[in-house]
Amino acid sequence: MTKKDKIKKKFLENPKSLNFSKILNFLLSEWYEFQEAKGSHKKIEYLETWENFVVAVHNNEIKDIYKVLLKEFYISNLEKNEN
Repeated sequence: MTKKDKIKKKFLENPKSLNFSKILNFLLSEWYEFQEAKGSHKKIEYLETWENFVVAVHNNEIKDIYKVLLKEFYISNLEKNEN
């Protein structure tokens, strides 16, 4: 199992256990793009559908609820690609 696979498994099982930088690096390797938005907000955009998700980043970390919602965003994009 590669390091990327381990992070993916952990992200899908319990996203709250990962810090934001690990989640971000994983998403960047999966066709996502990270962009600055206004103030502390950052936009994570899926390049195949151009859908995006905005999070507030403080001290290089996001709230746990954003981590759970990012997981749901990731899963919904996976399902769209399968169809």
